[in-house]
This record gives sequence, structure tokens and C-alpha cells, in this order.
Amino acid sequence: MDKRTTFWNSFLLGFFFGAAGLYFLGTKEGRKKAKEILELLEEKEEILEKLEKTLSSIKENSSSVGSLLQRLDSKANI
Repeated sequence: MDKRTTFWNSFLLGFFFGAAGLYFLGTKEGRKKAKEILELLEEKEEILEKLEKTLSSIKENSSSVGSLLQRLDSKANI
């Protein structure tokens, strides 16, 4: 890759993040939006944790249900 291309890509990337930082940290509206984004992310994290717990309990129950069904099937074949 050409050094000039790498320089301009890095320059534009730095400009973008710098402008976003100024907006989110330097203006009242930006701080308000940043706070809203963080609250949404926290809510999503809580939802994902609940989902993970639910899925793990379903997995545990499905294995016990599976073994119960196998026992019933083996007794039915007798």
C-alpha cells in the first residue's frame, strides 16, 4: 500500500473520531445523546444476561427431559 494512501486514511480516521469526540464531549446535545446511548447499551446488556440464564436453564432442563424420555421409552419396550 502506498504511504500517501495510508497517511490520508489515517488522517481521515483521526478527523472522524476527533470530530465525534468533540461533539459527544463538547456539546450539551452530544453529552445527552452519549448518555442515551450508554443507557441503551446497559439495558441490552441486562437483557442479554437474562437471555443467557434462560438458555442455560432450558439446556439443563432439556437434558433431564431427554433422559426421562429415554427411560420411559426403555420401559415401554419391555
